[in-house]
Amino acid sequence: MSLTDHSRPSTASTSRGVEMLGRVGLVARGTIYILIGIIALHMAFGDAARSASQQGAFHAVASQPFGELLLWIIAAGLVGYALWQLTAAFQVHEEDSTKKLGKRGLYIVKTVIYLVLAWTAASIAMHAGSSGGTSTTTQIMKADGGRFLIGAVGVAVVITGIVLAWTGWTTDFEKKLRTHEMSQTTFRIVRSLGKVGYLARGVVFTLFGILITYSAITFTPSNASGVDQALLEIAQAPVGPVLLTVVALGLIAFGLYSCAEAKYRKFEA
Repeated sequence: MSLTDHSRPSTASTSRGVEMLGRVGLVARGTIYILIGIIALHMAFGDAARSASQQGAFHAVASQPFGELLLWIIAAGLVGYALWQLTAAFQVHEEDSTKKLGKRGLYIVKTVIYLVLAWTAASIAMHAGSSGGTSTTTQIMKADGGRFLIGAVGVAVVITGIVLAWTGWTTDFEKKLRTHEMSQTTFRIVRSLGKVGYLARGVVFTLFGILITYSAITFTPSNASGVDQALLEIAQAPVGPVLLTVVALGLIAFGLYSCAEAKYRKFEA
C-alpha cells in the first residue's frame, strides 16, 4: 500500500546527472556514519584507542582488504554529494530574499564540509592523511580573535545539534522523501531510522559544540579535537558505556537512513 498522503511529487526537479551525484553521495555519507557508529561501539566496550571521527572511520576503512580502493570510492561519493549541494545552492526557489540567502549559504557550507571530507579520504588513501586537527585549532586560537572565532564555531555547532535533534523528534526529514513510493512497512522502518539517527546526531553535535565553546573560553584546544572526544565524554559519564552504546546504535541508524534516503530522496532545491 503506498503512502500517497505523506508526500507529493514536486514539479521542480534536478537533472539526472545531479540526482545521481546526490544518491551516490548519500550512500557515502551513510557509510561514514555506520563506520563511526561501529567504532563507537568498540569504544563503549573498552577500546578507547580507536578514533570515532571521520578520520578514524577512514583509517578503519584503509586497514581493510582493498581499503584504499574503498576510500577512493567513498571520496568520489563525497565529491558527488558536495557537487549536488553546490548545484542546489543555485536552484533555491524562495520569494523571501532572507530565506533564499540563508538556504543558499547552508548549501555552500555543506559543499565545503563534504569537499574537505572527500579530500581527507583521498589523502588517507594516498597515505598522506594526518590527525593534526588539534594543532590547527591551537594555531587559530593563538591568532588575533582566534578564540572568539572558535567559540562562534562552537555555538554554531551547538545550534546545529539542537536543530538535528528537533528534526528527528518532529520527523521533519520526511519532507525530503518520496514517501508515496514506500510501502507501509518501509515507511515505518525508514521513519524510525531517521528519527533515531537524527536524535543521535543531535546529541553528538551538541556535545561537540559545547566542548569547542569550552575550549575557546578556557584555551584548551585538546577539548575541541573531534567527534571522538565528544563520544569519549559520553563514555566517561555515569553509565557512560550504556549511553555510548545507545548513541553508537543511533549513528548506525542514521547511516542506514542515509542509504535509504539515497533511494527515496526528492532531488529538488
